[in-house]
Amino acid sequence: MKFLTFFIIIFIIIPYSLFGQWVPVLELPGGTPPQAFTDNGNGRLYLASIGEGGVYSSTNNGVNWVFSNNGINSNLIYAISAKDSIVFISTDNGIYRSKDYGINFVHLLNDIDSSGSRAIIIKDNIVFAGSRFDIFKSTNLGNNWVTVNNGFPQYPVVISLSYYDNIIYAGIEASPGSGVFKSTNSGENWININNDMPIRYPYTLYANENIIMTGTSDGVYISTNFGNNWRLIPEIPGNIGLFGLSSIGTQTIFISAWNYGVYASTNGGLNWIAKNEGLYPDLRLTSLYNLNGYVYVGTNSYQYYPNVFRRSVSEMVFVIENNTILPKDYKLFQNYPNPFNPTTKIEYLINKKCLVNLSLYNINGKIVKELINKEQTPDSYEINFTFNNQSSGIYYYVLKINDVAVDAKKMVYLK
Repeated sequence: MKFLTFFIIIFIIIPYSLFGQWVPVLELPGGTPPQAFTDNGNGRLYLASIGEGGVYSSTNNGVNWVFSNNGINSNLIYAISAKDSIVFISTDNGIYRSKDYGINFVHLLNDIDSSGSRAIIIKDNIVFAGSRFDIFKSTNLGNNWVTVNNGFPQYPVVISLSYYDNIIYAGIEASPGSGVFKSTNSGENWININNDMPIRYPYTLYANENIIMTGTSDGVYISTNFGNNWRLIPEIPGNIGLFGLSSIGTQTIFISAWNYGVYASTNGGLNWIAKNEGLYPDLRLTSLYNLNGYVYVGTNSYQYYPNVFRRSVSEMVFVIENNTILPKDYKLFQNYPNPFNPTTKIEYLINKKCLVNLSLYNINGKIVKELINKEQTPDSYEINFTFNNQSSGIYYYVLKINDVAVDAKKMVYLK
């Protein structure tokens, strides 16, 4: 009995950092680290690698990959963007396009600078590509290009691009005039939105709804109002600008930092938790992306071959330690009794009308039982449930508000 009690206590105090971990899904040849991810809008994931690399694609969430560098006469692929069967890459000698899902590429030399490109995005059927001193725009998927530099400083080097809805964002390296620029009219005019952010090179850019993030040599700056104001995220270390940025909506955010690992936030970037279990110890991360319920990171370890790791979003975000500051719109209470056998009670409180989901997960991150999934009005609620045909051990119950995981707690079931 004493041994059983000790066993239970050990499991209760094990930190959540041991729950789930990153899993390698692609090993690349030495000297070809992952550079950038994208997807084509239909579930196909793409990865561009540098060195003696090329383009990898997966249609089953990274389980299997297809590699191609057919037609690519470059060892430096900086950026990749895709839509349906069309794939564009930016390289040190210009832009390449594939019309067959990234199997074969053609070097585009029409109307566009071939001296090198660091950034490219497809928005609808419009393509924006950054080159050494210009930003180019194509309205027919790369058949013809025009420059759209109005509002940029002289001799701009476009080093990053992103967009959301009808707003295009560009990271510019120039002397003087570096910073983040925004266009609300499809690139015809640009305005600088550095505002209260120091002028730094915006090596990476990410936009989703009102949130914008940029990775700089100071760290990651975030804006929650379309770039009108910025703040440095002090919890995310790093000082060489190599960050991976991604989010699900505006509350669940993922950031990777070279030498420091992956961080997750479920409250719009106010609080963060490191999620590095299973990654190489040196944490040399080059890129990050999320798609189809998974987060992907690229690595360039000095001890191991470059690799792509994958981790379930549910493992990343549904259990955030209780020191996280949570909004006042809800409260999740500890189940009682705990440990329990076989029945226990969970109470929660919501202060606004919203879609509520309360589900149980096992220690492997698999859903065991969905307790509630419906719209509810402001009130306090309690749910009694009984475990049948479940193994003794640790389980987690997770509260989601409008499909965003906001809190979770641990329970112990004893037969």
